Amino acid sequence: MDIMAIVKTHHKKMLAFFLCGATVPIGHAFTISVFDASLVWPSIGFVFAFLMVFHKKSIAYSVFLGLLVGYLFSHGLIQPTSGWMVPAQSLFSAAITSVVVWYGAWFLLKMNVNWRITFRDTTLFFAVFIAISFTAAILSNLTLLMLGVLEIDAFWGSALIWAGGDFFGLLYFGIPFSLALHLDGEEYTKRSLREEVFFYFILLLFTLLFFNRQIPFVGYGTHKFLFFPLAVIVAFYFPYRSLVIGSLIFLSVMVFFPPFLGEASYFEYFLEVNVFLTVITFVFLSIRYILFTLNLEQEDLKQRRTRLEQLVNSTESLFSFAETVTVKDPDATDAVASKIFRMIYRLFNRIDYGSCMMVKEDRIHYIDAVGHDLEFLNSKAFNVSEWKANLDKPERLTNMEQRLKESLGEHYESYRKHNPSIKESVMMSVKIGPELVCEMSFDIREGSDDTFDEHILDYLQTLNMLMNSFFEAEVSIQKHNRMKRSMVSSLLTTIGMFDETIRFHSEDVAYIASELATALKFDRETVNKLYWAGITHDIGKIGVSRDVVRKEGQYSVDEYEQMKRHAELGSNLLKKSRALSDIAFYVKSHHERYDGQGYPEGLKGDEIPVEACVLALAEAIAAMGRKQPYSPAKTPPQIINELYQEKGSQFEPKCADAAIRLIEEGIIDYLYEE
Repeated sequence: MDIMAIVKTHHKKMLAFFLCGATVPIGHAFTISVFDASLVWPSIGFVFAFLMVFHKKSIAYSVFLGLLVGYLFSHGLIQPTSGWMVPAQSLFSAAITSVVVWYGAWFLLKMNVNWRITFRDTTLFFAVFIAISFTAAILSNLTLLMLGVLEIDAFWGSALIWAGGDFFGLLYFGIPFSLALHLDGEEYTKRSLREEVFFYFILLLFTLLFFNRQIPFVGYGTHKFLFFPLAVIVAFYFPYRSLVIGSLIFLSVMVFFPPFLGEASYFEYFLEVNVFLTVITFVFLSIRYILFTLNLEQEDLKQRRTRLEQLVNSTESLFSFAETVTVKDPDATDAVASKIFRMIYRLFNRIDYGSCMMVKEDRIHYIDAVGHDLEFLNSKAFNVSEWKANLDKPERLTNMEQRLKESLGEHYESYRKHNPSIKESVMMSVKIGPELVCEMSFDIREGSDDTFDEHILDYLQTLNMLMNSFFEAEVSIQKHNRMKRSMVSSLLTTIGMFDETIRFHSEDVAYIASELATALKFDRETVNKLYWAGITHDIGKIGVSRDVVRKEGQYSVDEYEQMKRHAELGSNLLKKSRALSDIAFYVKSHHERYDGQGYPEGLKGDEIPVEACVLALAEAIAAMGRKQPYSPAKTPPQIINELYQEKGSQFEPKCADAAIRLIEEGIIDYLYEE
């Protein structure tokens, strides 16, 4: 288990007590006997981190006691104070710091600050840090003034230095250690604890080398820039706590070997130490943010590709279902219902349980179940009126245990002994035949934090409509092709990862491609294939960063390279489907050019299948006919002029001539009817 995972479960109060107390003497070591105010005050950063992350009274007590012990030790040994002043001064300082930081953390939590890099959150952090610093400084110095420790003419000088030390302590200890408590143990750490300790040892030797003044021509003032590569190494290979520990090592060595004591004024020393550690912290956090963003994008792409593959596989399954539905054998019908149920269940990680049933002879017949006792369910003669059936769309039900009590009546107790407790469910009806309706229930367990949100309900509704339409199409052969086409269009919008523009564009391309193929006297099967290719030609864009797909304006070189991948990615996904593999090559080639300047393979002339030429031409016409982020919509005469200019270079000549005739006949006039 990671160190921070242990902190979160067992020892956080002990660690809070130790760190808040142990860092007080480090801060006092930087007062240099000028004021009681310190150049650097690390303890306030640790106080903030513990209260911000855990914000519980038990932690607040541990923080306060740690500070109190730290102050007692410091005032007793590092800055000796006489008699009763030691406990009085320590008590006031610990209480002021704890209370002021508690309210600062409370305010940030009240404002729902979630460590996001936004202008709002960054502004709130800085504003609260300034408020904490000046409030603690003024209250603490007023206390010193009342106790007779501080002279009135030194009040504001001490308060400013005090506030500055607090502010920077919050900045380069509070933020990194808060992130350590949040993320260390959850983020992937590339190095073991042994390697991490070895790095601290190397850092200690490195710091001693520059601070001990014993080696000629080597010193902190002239070689401090060498610490920056170490910050970069830490950012790449070690957790957030490494920055905090490294900063403590740096300050601890500086206590014993001040690098320029006597060579700089108090104010210069203040700026030198704090600005240096702030810059180190900024370098570290900037690199970690970049790495986090890149990892997030990769994970997002991975999830979208996985979901797309699931949908392609689901499409494959739906095609195969139709072959079985026409069979009158009840076992075959049950197999179809079970396949559909399992397919939907696997699409969502948050679904814990589920069941699939049909109404047979006025009673419920359970076909399949996950988590439920199928044998028990079929042993009870549940009445049809007790269940929701023949739903027009999926329906979300909450308070399931209460609903089950009311609907099952005397059966509830025996039902509860054999089946899990349910928090909420979605009921769904799939019509797999003229008189066959499969009723499904997908459940989330009691006590789970998951829920069926609007996104999933929309997804299920689209999928429900898709399957109902598909099976209706298989029963009614006259509507077969139209239903299959609407099914593919639904697939593209089901996950919610394609925006309206892309969906409409795909439908435009499909229509124009099929009309152009008909004009070129392609056989009916090829016309249908080109329709499907038009619908799915941009399916690979789900594997491209959403920001790139939706960007307004011209692409950068890197963004253009990313976008070029969509043709091959879409082709690879379609190859995995038996029903769609025969159009994969068309999709892959829809950005090839007749002159060989296209992508992904730079095919030229007759190397490009004529079907791919038709698809590429349809895609270009559809794009020109509607307004794009980078250009306004072109009129039919402008599109015709463009086709004349690019005939023989971008477009295959015969296809271009056929497209010009169709545009003149009004094939794309519908684009301008809005």
